[in-house]
Amino acid sequence: MKRLSHILLSTAVLLGGTLAGCYEDKGNYDYHDINEMTVTLLAKNQDGRVMPIGDGGMCRYKQPSSTDTLRVTYTPEVKQSMATDEANLEYNWKVSYTKDNKPMIDTITTKELTLVFPPQQTTFYNVLFKITDISTNLSFYQTLSINTVKPYINSWLVLNGEKGDCRISAVEEPDSSAYIFTADAYMDLGNGRRFQEAIDLIYSPSYLEGSEIEALLIMEADSLSLMSPFDMKVVKKTAQLLPSVILDNSRQLLYGLDGNVQNPGTVIVDDSRKIYYADRTKQEYQEFRSTDVPNYQVDKIGEANESSYICFWDKNQKQFMYADCGKGSVETFADDTDWENKEVIWMGADNKHDKEAMGIALVKETKTENYWLYHFHVSGGFSITKENIGKLPIDETSQFAVCPMEFEGQLFYTVGSVLYRFFADGKESFELYDAGAPITQLQFRTSQEHGLTDYWDYFRCLGIVVDKGKEGELHEVKLDNSGDVISSNVFTGFGPIQDICFTFVNRVVS
Repeated sequence: MKRLSHILLSTAVLLGGTLAGCYEDKGNYDYHDINEMTVTLLAKNQDGRVMPIGDGGMCRYKQPSSTDTLRVTYTPEVKQSMATDEANLEYNWKVSYTKDNKPMIDTITTKELTLVFPPQQTTFYNVLFKITDISTNLSFYQTLSINTVKPYINSWLVLNGEKGDCRISAVEEPDSSAYIFTADAYMDLGNGRRFQEAIDLIYSPSYLEGSEIEALLIMEADSLSLMSPFDMKVVKKTAQLLPSVILDNSRQLLYGLDGNVQNPGTVIVDDSRKIYYADRTKQEYQEFRSTDVPNYQVDKIGEANESSYICFWDKNQKQFMYADCGKGSVETFADDTDWENKEVIWMGADNKHDKEAMGIALVKETKTENYWLYHFHVSGGFSITKENIGKLPIDETSQFAVCPMEFEGQLFYTVGSVLYRFFADGKESFELYDAGAPITQLQFRTSQEHGLTDYWDYFRCLGIVVDKGKEGELHEVKLDNSGDVISSNVFTGFGPIQDICFTFVNRVVS
Protein backbone atom coordinates (compact mmCIF):
# COMPACT_ATOMS: atom_id res chain seq x y z
CA MET A 1 0.00 0.00 0.00
CA LYS A 2 1.35 3.41 -0.92
CA ARG A 3 1.32 6.43 1.34
CA LEU A 4 0.64 10.08 0.86
CA SER A 5 0.34 13.25 2.91
CA HIS A 6 -1.97 15.44 4.89
CA ILE A 7 -3.70 16.10 8.13
CA LEU A 8 -6.09 14.99 10.71
CA LEU A 9 -9.14 16.31 12.45
CA SER A 10 -12.76 16.30 13.28
CA THR A 11 -15.54 14.64 15.09
CA ALA A 12 -18.11 12.12 14.14
CA VAL A 13 -18.66 9.54 11.47
CA LEU A 14 -21.25 8.52 9.05
CA LEU A 15 -21.48 6.55 5.93
CA GLY A 16 -23.73 3.61 5.77
CA GLY A 17 -25.21 1.49 3.11
CA THR A 18 -27.78 -1.22 3.00
CA LEU A 19 -27.91 -3.96 0.41
CA ALA A 20 -31.24 -5.78 0.34
CA GLY A 21 -32.71 -7.89 -2.41
CA CYS A 22 -34.53 -10.97 -3.50
CA TYR A 23 -34.49 -13.19 -6.54
CA GLU A 24 -37.30 -14.41 -8.74
CA ASP A 25 -37.93 -18.14 -9.25
CA LYS A 26 -39.12 -18.24 -12.86
CA GLY A 27 -40.79 -21.60 -12.34
CA ASN A 28 -43.34 -20.64 -9.72
CA TYR A 29 -42.84 -16.85 -9.37
CA ASP A 30 -42.43 -17.20 -5.60
CA TYR A 31 -39.95 -14.77 -3.98
CA HIS A 32 -37.29 -15.98 -1.51
CA ASP A 33 -35.22 -13.96 0.96
CA ILE A 34 -31.53 -13.50 0.26
CA ASN A 35 -28.71 -12.45 2.56
CA GLU A 36 -29.49 -8.87 3.52
CA MET A 37 -26.31 -6.93 4.23
CA THR A 38 -25.87 -3.58 6.02
CA VAL A 39 -22.45 -1.96 5.87
CA THR A 40 -21.27 0.99 7.96
CA LEU A 41 -17.82 2.39 7.38
CA LEU A 42 -15.98 3.67 10.45
CA ALA A 43 -12.77 5.75 10.40
CA LYS A 44 -10.40 6.27 13.34
CA ASN A 45 -6.94 7.77 13.69
CA GLN A 46 -3.99 6.15 15.48
CA ASP A 47 -5.21 7.53 18.82
CA GLY A 48 -8.63 5.94 18.43
CA ARG A 49 -10.32 9.20 17.60
CA VAL A 50 -13.31 8.95 15.27
CA MET A 51 -12.67 10.76 11.99
CA PRO A 52 -15.50 12.21 9.90
CA ILE A 53 -16.87 10.63 6.74
CA GLY A 54 -19.29 13.05 5.14
CA ASP A 55 -22.10 12.79 2.64
CA GLY A 56 -21.03 11.07 -0.54
CA GLY A 57 -17.93 9.65 1.15
CA MET A 58 -16.20 13.01 1.45
CA CYS A 59 -13.35 13.02 3.98
CA ARG A 60 -11.55 16.25 4.86
CA TYR A 61 -8.82 16.19 7.48
CA LYS A 62 -6.54 18.84 8.88
CA GLN A 63 -2.95 18.63 7.74
CA PRO A 64 -0.57 17.28 10.40
CA SER A 65 2.01 19.65 11.85
CA SER A 66 5.71 19.46 11.04
CA THR A 67 6.31 16.71 13.62
CA ASP A 68 3.21 14.57 13.23
CA THR A 69 2.04 11.83 10.91
CA LEU A 70 -1.64 10.99 10.64
CA ARG A 71 -2.77 7.39 10.17
CA VAL A 72 -6.42 6.69 9.54
CA THR A 73 -7.88 3.19 9.54
CA TYR A 74 -11.17 2.51 7.74
CA THR A 75 -13.13 -0.44 9.08
CA PRO A 76 -16.41 -1.78 7.65
CA GLU A 77 -18.94 -2.94 10.22
CA VAL A 78 -21.15 -5.55 8.57
CA LYS A 79 -24.48 -6.98 9.64
CA GLN A 80 -25.98 -9.94 7.68
CA SER A 81 -29.45 -11.40 7.89
CA MET A 82 -28.40 -14.96 6.91
CA ALA A 83 -24.80 -15.35 8.17
CA THR A 84 -23.27 -15.55 11.64
CA ASP A 85 -19.67 -14.95 10.61
CA GLU A 86 -17.82 -13.26 7.74
CA ALA A 87 -16.44 -16.34 6.01
CA ASN A 88 -18.64 -15.56 3.03
CA LEU A 89 -17.29 -12.03 2.58
CA GLU A 90 -14.47 -10.72 0.42
CA TYR A 91 -13.01 -7.22 0.80
CA ASN A 92 -11.39 -5.13 -1.89
CA TRP A 93 -10.02 -1.57 -1.70
CA LYS A 94 -8.73 0.27 -4.76
CA VAL A 95 -6.75 3.35 -3.73
CA SER A 96 -5.95 5.95 -6.39
CA TYR A 97 -3.49 8.81 -5.89
CA THR A 98 -0.66 10.66 -7.57
CA LYS A 99 3.00 10.07 -6.90
CA ASP A 100 5.78 12.00 -8.65
CA ASN A 101 3.12 13.41 -10.97
CA LYS A 102 2.10 9.90 -12.04
CA PRO A 103 -1.27 8.25 -11.35
CA MET A 104 -1.02 5.22 -9.05
CA ILE A 105 -3.52 2.54 -8.00
CA ASP A 106 -3.03 0.17 -5.08
CA THR A 107 -5.28 -2.83 -4.39
CA ILE A 108 -5.74 -4.04 -0.81
CA THR A 109 -7.75 -7.16 0.04
CA THR A 110 -7.74 -7.00 3.83
CA LYS A 111 -10.84 -6.06 5.80
CA GLU A 112 -9.31 -2.82 7.05
CA LEU A 113 -7.58 -0.09 5.10
CA THR A 114 -4.98 2.18 6.72
CA LEU A 115 -3.87 5.34 4.94
CA VAL A 116 -0.89 7.42 5.98
CA PHE A 117 -0.79 11.22 5.78
CA PRO A 118 2.70 12.69 6.25
CA PRO A 119 3.06 16.14 7.84
CA GLN A 120 3.05 19.43 5.94
CA GLN A 121 1.96 17.90 2.68
CA THR A 122 -1.25 17.95 0.72
CA THR A 123 -2.62 14.46 0.25
CA PHE A 124 -5.45 13.25 -1.98
CA TYR A 125 -6.84 9.71 -2.11
CA ASN A 126 -9.74 8.37 -4.11
CA VAL A 127 -10.91 5.03 -2.78
CA LEU A 128 -13.33 2.45 -4.16
CA PHE A 129 -14.39 -0.03 -1.51
CA LYS A 130 -16.17 -3.26 -2.48
CA ILE A 131 -17.46 -5.97 -0.19
CA THR A 132 -18.79 -9.14 -1.86
CA ASP A 133 -20.95 -11.92 -0.52
CA ILE A 134 -19.36 -14.82 -2.41
CA SER A 135 -22.31 -17.11 -1.60
CA THR A 136 -24.63 -14.92 -3.68
CA ASN A 137 -22.07 -12.96 -5.73
CA LEU A 138 -23.74 -9.71 -4.66
CA SER A 139 -21.57 -6.70 -3.80
CA PHE A 140 -21.79 -3.45 -1.90
CA TYR A 141 -19.77 -0.46 -3.15
CA GLN A 142 -18.68 2.77 -1.48
CA THR A 143 -16.47 5.53 -2.81
CA LEU A 144 -14.35 7.80 -0.65
CA SER A 145 -12.76 11.09 -1.64
CA ILE A 146 -10.12 11.93 0.94
CA ASN A 147 -8.01 15.06 1.16
CA THR A 148 -6.08 16.98 3.75
CA VAL A 149 -5.99 20.74 4.02
CA LYS A 150 -4.02 23.29 5.95
CA PRO A 151 -6.41 24.33 8.73
CA TYR A 152 -7.93 27.72 9.46
CA ILE A 153 -6.96 29.48 6.24
CA ASN A 154 -9.67 31.98 5.24
CA SER A 155 -11.67 31.15 8.35
CA TRP A 156 -13.42 33.02 11.12
CA LEU A 157 -11.70 32.60 14.48
CA VAL A 158 -14.08 33.32 17.34
CA LEU A 159 -13.01 34.02 20.92
CA ASN A 160 -15.97 32.93 23.01
CA GLY A 161 -17.10 31.54 26.35
CA GLU A 162 -17.66 32.81 29.87
CA LYS A 163 -14.86 34.73 31.60
CA GLY A 164 -12.18 32.29 32.71
CA ASP A 165 -13.50 29.57 30.42
CA CYS A 166 -12.85 31.00 26.97
CA ARG A 167 -11.83 29.12 23.86
CA ILE A 168 -11.00 29.95 20.27
CA SER A 169 -13.50 28.37 17.90
CA ALA A 170 -13.15 28.23 14.13
CA VAL A 171 -15.56 28.42 11.21
CA GLU A 172 -13.79 27.04 8.15
CA GLU A 173 -15.16 27.35 4.62
CA PRO A 174 -17.81 29.86 5.76
CA ASP A 175 -19.06 30.25 2.17
CA SER A 176 -20.03 26.59 2.02
CA SER A 177 -23.36 25.18 3.13
CA ALA A 178 -21.25 22.44 4.72
CA TYR A 179 -18.99 24.79 6.69
CA ILE A 180 -16.71 23.20 9.28
CA PHE A 181 -17.13 24.22 12.92
CA THR A 182 -14.37 23.49 15.43
CA ALA A 183 -15.25 24.19 19.06
CA ASP A 184 -11.64 24.61 20.22
CA ALA A 185 -9.24 25.25 17.34
CA TYR A 186 -6.16 25.09 19.56
CA MET A 187 -7.04 21.76 21.22
CA ASP A 188 -8.24 20.26 17.96
CA LEU A 189 -4.66 20.26 16.66
CA GLY A 190 -3.52 18.08 19.55
CA ASN A 191 -2.75 20.80 22.11
CA GLY A 192 -3.92 20.99 25.70
CA ARG A 193 -6.58 23.34 27.03
CA ARG A 194 -5.31 26.91 26.95
CA PHE A 195 -6.24 30.58 26.69
CA GLN A 196 -9.24 30.35 29.03
CA GLU A 197 -8.44 33.90 30.21
CA ALA A 198 -8.09 35.37 26.70
CA ILE A 199 -9.65 38.80 26.14
CA ASP A 200 -8.74 39.69 22.54
CA LEU A 201 -7.60 38.28 19.19
CA ILE A 202 -5.19 40.31 17.05
CA TYR A 203 -4.57 39.24 13.47
CA SER A 204 -2.16 40.44 10.81
CA PRO A 205 -1.80 39.05 7.27
CA SER A 206 1.89 39.99 7.22
CA TYR A 207 3.64 40.26 10.56
CA LEU A 208 7.31 40.25 9.55
CA GLU A 209 8.87 43.09 7.62
CA GLY A 210 9.31 42.13 3.97
CA SER A 211 7.62 38.75 4.43
CA GLU A 212 4.25 37.16 3.88
CA ILE A 213 4.00 35.37 7.21
CA GLU A 214 0.60 35.68 8.88
CA ALA A 215 0.33 36.07 12.64
CA LEU A 216 -2.31 35.56 15.30
CA LEU A 217 -1.80 37.16 18.70
CA ILE A 218 -3.86 36.00 21.64
CA MET A 219 -4.12 38.55 24.44
CA GLU A 220 -4.77 37.88 28.08
CA ALA A 221 -4.65 40.66 30.68
CA ASP A 222 -1.13 39.67 31.76
CA SER A 223 0.22 37.86 28.70
CA LEU A 224 0.53 37.88 24.93
CA SER A 225 1.20 34.90 22.65
CA LEU A 226 2.25 35.10 19.00
CA MET A 227 1.42 32.07 16.90
CA SER A 228 1.08 30.85 13.38
CA PRO A 229 -2.69 30.88 12.80
CA PHE A 230 -2.73 27.85 10.51
CA ASP A 231 -1.08 25.31 12.80
CA MET A 232 -1.64 27.06 16.17
CA LYS A 233 2.04 26.79 17.10
CA VAL A 234 3.18 29.43 19.60
CA VAL A 235 6.20 31.27 18.17
CA LYS A 236 6.83 33.91 20.85
CA LYS A 237 5.58 34.46 24.38
CA THR A 238 5.01 37.44 26.68
CA ALA A 239 8.60 38.21 27.71
CA GLN A 240 9.72 38.14 24.07
CA LEU A 241 6.91 40.40 22.85
CA LEU A 242 6.20 43.09 25.44
CA PRO A 243 8.45 46.06 26.30
CA SER A 244 9.98 46.38 29.74
CA VAL A 245 7.73 49.31 30.69
CA ILE A 246 4.75 46.93 30.65
CA LEU A 247 6.52 43.98 32.26
CA ASP A 248 8.38 45.92 34.97
CA ASN A 249 5.30 47.87 36.03
CA SER A 250 2.91 44.89 35.84
CA ARG A 251 0.60 46.77 33.54
CA GLN A 252 -2.50 44.98 32.33
CA LEU A 253 -3.29 44.66 28.63
CA LEU A 254 -6.68 45.97 27.49
CA TYR A 255 -7.04 45.29 23.74
CA GLY A 256 -5.28 45.40 20.40
CA LEU A 257 -5.92 46.39 16.79
CA ASP A 258 -5.70 43.96 13.88
CA GLY A 259 -3.35 44.64 11.03
CA ASN A 260 -4.54 44.87 7.44
CA VAL A 261 -2.92 44.80 4.04
CA GLN A 262 -2.32 48.56 3.95
CA ASN A 263 -1.22 48.69 7.58
CA PRO A 264 -0.02 45.24 8.69
CA GLY A 265 1.53 46.50 11.93
CA THR A 266 -0.61 45.67 14.95
CA VAL A 267 -1.07 47.88 18.02
CA ILE A 268 -1.81 47.11 21.67
CA VAL A 269 -3.17 49.31 24.49
CA ASP A 270 -2.47 48.79 28.20
CA ASP A 271 -4.27 49.98 31.34
CA SER A 272 -2.21 53.19 31.43
CA ARG A 273 -4.00 53.99 28.14
CA LYS A 274 -0.69 54.03 26.25
CA ILE A 275 -0.24 52.45 22.82
CA TYR A 276 2.58 50.22 21.63
CA TYR A 277 3.38 49.36 18.04
CA ALA A 278 4.71 46.12 16.60
CA ASP A 279 8.28 46.42 15.39
CA ARG A 280 7.95 44.01 12.49
CA THR A 281 11.73 43.67 12.13
CA LYS A 282 12.35 42.67 15.75
CA GLN A 283 8.99 40.93 16.19
CA GLU A 284 8.26 42.76 19.42
CA TYR A 285 6.21 45.72 20.64
CA GLN A 286 7.86 49.09 21.18
CA GLU A 287 7.00 51.98 23.43
CA PHE A 288 6.52 55.39 21.80
CA ARG A 289 9.51 57.14 23.34
CA SER A 290 9.72 60.59 21.74
CA THR A 291 6.35 62.28 22.02
CA ASP A 292 5.07 65.82 21.67
CA VAL A 293 2.51 64.93 24.32
CA PRO A 294 4.10 62.55 26.85
CA ASN A 295 1.00 62.45 29.05
CA TYR A 296 -1.37 61.39 26.28
CA GLN A 297 -3.97 58.70 26.80
CA VAL A 298 -5.97 56.63 24.33
CA ASP A 299 -9.75 56.81 24.69
CA LYS A 300 -10.87 56.01 21.13
CA ILE A 301 -8.78 54.31 18.47
CA GLY A 302 -9.55 52.52 15.24
CA GLU A 303 -8.20 50.67 12.24
CA ALA A 304 -5.95 52.85 10.09
CA ASN A 305 -5.60 53.15 6.32
CA GLU A 306 -2.04 54.40 6.20
CA SER A 307 0.81 51.97 6.85
CA SER A 308 2.81 54.01 9.37
CA TYR A 309 0.17 55.84 11.41
CA ILE A 310 -2.54 55.18 13.97
CA CYS A 311 -5.09 57.88 14.84
CA PHE A 312 -6.68 58.17 18.28
CA TRP A 313 -8.64 60.47 20.58
CA ASP A 314 -7.56 61.78 24.01
CA LYS A 315 -10.68 63.02 25.78
CA ASN A 316 -8.76 64.62 28.67
CA GLN A 317 -6.77 66.88 26.36
CA LYS A 318 -9.61 66.97 23.81
CA GLN A 319 -7.20 66.28 21.00
CA PHE A 320 -7.05 64.00 18.01
CA MET A 321 -3.56 62.55 17.80
CA TYR A 322 -1.57 60.25 15.61
CA ALA A 323 1.14 57.78 16.46
CA ASP A 324 3.97 57.66 13.96
CA CYS A 325 5.19 54.07 14.06
CA GLY A 326 8.19 54.96 11.91
CA LYS A 327 9.49 57.60 14.33
CA GLY A 328 8.06 56.09 17.49
CA SER A 329 6.38 59.40 18.30
CA VAL A 330 2.92 60.66 19.24
CA GLU A 331 1.83 64.02 17.82
CA THR A 332 -1.35 66.13 17.65
CA PHE A 333 -3.49 67.17 14.70
CA ALA A 334 -4.05 70.87 14.19
CA ASP A 335 -7.77 71.25 14.91
CA ASP A 336 -9.95 74.29 15.60
CA THR A 337 -12.98 72.37 16.92
CA ASP A 338 -14.79 73.82 19.93
CA TRP A 339 -15.37 70.62 21.91
CA GLU A 340 -18.10 71.95 24.15
CA ASN A 341 -21.26 69.87 23.57
CA LYS A 342 -19.41 67.46 21.25
CA GLU A 343 -18.58 63.79 21.75
CA VAL A 344 -16.39 61.37 19.81
CA ILE A 345 -18.49 58.26 19.21
CA TRP A 346 -16.27 55.97 17.11
CA MET A 347 -13.02 55.84 15.15
CA GLY A 348 -11.97 53.59 12.29
CA ALA A 349 -10.46 53.43 8.83
CA ASP A 350 -11.51 56.18 6.44
CA ASN A 351 -14.51 55.25 4.30
CA LYS A 352 -12.92 56.92 1.27
CA HIS A 353 -10.48 55.08 -0.98
CA ASP A 354 -7.74 57.71 -0.76
CA LYS A 355 -4.01 56.99 -0.77
CA GLU A 356 -3.41 59.71 1.82
CA ALA A 357 -6.30 58.76 4.12
CA MET A 358 -5.38 57.86 7.70
CA GLY A 359 -8.78 57.26 9.32
CA ILE A 360 -12.07 58.82 10.38
CA ALA A 361 -13.94 59.72 13.55
CA LEU A 362 -17.70 59.94 14.08
CA VAL A 363 -18.46 63.03 16.21
CA LYS A 364 -21.83 63.94 17.73
CA GLU A 365 -23.15 67.42 18.51
CA THR A 366 -25.04 66.66 21.71
CA LYS A 367 -27.35 69.69 21.49
CA THR A 368 -28.39 69.45 17.86
CA GLU A 369 -28.12 65.64 17.53
CA ASN A 370 -26.16 66.18 14.30
CA TYR A 371 -23.19 63.99 13.41
CA TRP A 372 -19.93 64.78 11.66
CA LEU A 373 -17.28 62.64 10.02
CA TYR A 374 -13.75 63.86 10.69
CA HIS A 375 -11.35 62.65 7.98
CA PHE A 376 -7.66 62.46 8.88
CA HIS A 377 -5.12 62.96 6.08
CA VAL A 378 -1.37 62.57 5.73
CA SER A 379 -1.29 65.52 3.33
CA GLY A 380 -1.39 69.17 4.38
CA GLY A 381 0.73 68.67 7.45
CA PHE A 382 -1.48 65.92 8.83
CA SER A 383 -4.77 67.68 8.34
CA ILE A 384 -8.44 67.12 9.25
CA THR A 385 -11.44 67.76 7.01
CA LYS A 386 -14.98 67.67 8.37
CA GLU A 387 -18.20 66.40 6.83
CA ASN A 388 -21.65 67.13 8.27
CA ILE A 389 -23.75 63.98 7.77
CA GLY A 390 -26.88 65.08 9.62
CA LYS A 391 -28.82 62.89 12.05
CA LEU A 392 -28.34 59.17 12.70
CA PRO A 393 -30.73 57.02 14.78
CA ILE A 394 -27.88 55.40 16.70
CA ASP A 395 -27.50 54.75 20.43
CA GLU A 396 -24.74 53.86 22.88
CA THR A 397 -24.78 50.19 21.81
CA SER A 398 -24.39 50.88 18.07
CA GLN A 399 -21.53 49.22 16.19
CA PHE A 400 -19.80 50.56 13.08
CA ALA A 401 -17.78 49.33 10.10
CA VAL A 402 -16.44 50.72 6.85
CA CYS A 403 -14.93 49.13 3.74
CA PRO A 404 -13.25 51.77 1.57
CA MET A 405 -12.10 49.16 -0.92
CA GLU A 406 -15.64 48.38 -2.07
CA PHE A 407 -18.12 50.70 -0.33
CA GLU A 408 -16.54 54.12 -0.61
CA GLY A 409 -18.41 56.88 1.19
CA GLN A 410 -20.63 54.44 3.07
CA LEU A 411 -20.90 53.72 6.78
CA PHE A 412 -22.43 50.50 8.15
CA TYR A 413 -23.97 50.78 11.61
CA THR A 414 -26.35 48.94 13.92
CA VAL A 415 -29.24 49.79 16.18
CA GLY A 416 -30.18 46.90 18.46
CA SER A 417 -30.47 43.85 16.22
CA VAL A 418 -30.65 45.71 12.89
CA LEU A 419 -27.84 46.47 10.43
CA TYR A 420 -28.07 49.67 8.37
CA ARG A 421 -26.12 51.17 5.49
CA PHE A 422 -25.62 54.94 5.43
CA PHE A 423 -24.66 57.07 2.40
CA ALA A 424 -22.77 60.15 3.57
CA ASP A 425 -23.37 62.05 0.31
CA GLY A 426 -27.14 61.65 0.34
CA LYS A 427 -27.45 61.46 4.14
CA GLU A 428 -29.69 58.41 3.74
CA SER A 429 -29.90 55.17 5.73
CA PHE A 430 -31.22 51.84 4.50
CA GLU A 431 -32.09 48.82 6.63
CA LEU A 432 -30.16 45.77 5.46
CA TYR A 433 -30.53 42.90 7.92
CA ASP A 434 -32.18 41.96 11.21
CA ALA A 435 -30.08 39.55 13.28
CA GLY A 436 -32.89 38.82 15.74
CA ALA A 437 -30.88 39.78 18.86
CA PRO A 438 -28.51 42.62 19.87
CA ILE A 439 -25.45 43.07 17.62
CA THR A 440 -22.20 43.62 19.54
CA GLN A 441 -19.54 43.70 16.81
CA LEU A 442 -19.17 44.29 13.06
CA GLN A 443 -16.13 43.28 11.05
CA PHE A 444 -15.48 42.83 7.35
CA ARG A 445 -13.32 39.86 6.43
CA THR A 446 -10.93 42.48 5.10
CA SER A 447 -11.65 46.11 4.38
CA GLN A 448 -8.58 46.95 2.30
CA GLU A 449 -7.54 45.89 -1.19
CA HIS A 450 -5.35 42.78 -1.20
CA GLY A 451 -3.69 40.44 -3.65
CA LEU A 452 -6.54 37.95 -3.86
CA THR A 453 -9.56 40.19 -4.35
CA ASP A 454 -9.70 39.11 -7.99
CA TYR A 455 -10.28 35.56 -6.77
CA TRP A 456 -12.41 36.01 -3.63
CA ASP A 457 -14.83 38.78 -2.77
CA TYR A 458 -13.85 38.62 0.88
CA PHE A 459 -14.11 42.37 1.29
CA ARG A 460 -17.87 42.13 0.59
CA CYS A 461 -18.48 39.77 3.52
CA LEU A 462 -19.43 41.37 6.83
CA GLY A 463 -19.22 39.40 10.09
CA ILE A 464 -21.89 40.23 12.69
CA VAL A 465 -21.57 39.15 16.33
CA VAL A 466 -24.96 38.53 17.94
CA ASP A 467 -25.57 38.35 21.70
CA LYS A 468 -28.10 35.72 22.77
CA GLY A 469 -27.26 35.65 26.47
CA LYS A 470 -25.19 32.59 27.33
CA GLU A 471 -24.97 31.78 23.63
CA GLY A 472 -23.40 33.77 20.86
CA GLU A 473 -23.98 33.63 17.13
CA LEU A 474 -21.82 34.75 14.25
CA HIS A 475 -23.82 35.93 11.28
CA GLU A 476 -22.17 36.75 7.99
CA VAL A 477 -23.88 38.72 5.26
CA LYS A 478 -22.60 38.81 1.71
CA LEU A 479 -23.16 42.12 -0.03
CA ASP A 480 -23.34 43.05 -3.69
CA ASN A 481 -21.23 45.90 -5.06
CA SER A 482 -23.86 48.45 -4.07
CA GLY A 483 -24.00 47.23 -0.47
CA ASP A 484 -27.27 45.29 -0.52
CA VAL A 485 -27.49 41.86 1.10
CA ILE A 486 -27.26 38.93 -1.32
CA SER A 487 -27.21 36.11 1.23
CA SER A 488 -26.54 35.38 4.87
CA ASN A 489 -25.19 32.54 7.00
CA VAL A 490 -25.64 31.93 10.71
CA PHE A 491 -22.93 30.05 12.62
CA THR A 492 -23.75 28.68 16.06
CA GLY A 493 -22.14 26.59 18.80
CA PHE A 494 -20.46 29.48 20.64
CA GLY A 495 -20.65 30.81 24.16
CA PRO A 496 -20.79 34.59 24.59
CA ILE A 497 -18.52 36.01 21.87
CA GLN A 498 -15.69 38.30 22.96
CA ASP A 499 -13.93 38.94 19.65
CA ILE A 500 -13.58 37.71 16.06
CA CYS A 501 -10.99 37.87 13.31
CA PHE A 502 -10.77 36.52 9.77
CA THR A 503 -7.59 34.70 8.76
CA PHE A 504 -7.32 35.99 5.21
CA VAL A 505 -4.02 35.81 3.34
CA ASN A 506 -2.46 38.21 0.88
CA ARG A 507 -0.84 35.50 -1.19
CA VAL A 508 -1.66 32.22 -2.89
CA VAL A 509 -1.33 29.30 -0.47
CA SER A 510 -0.80 25.81 -1.86
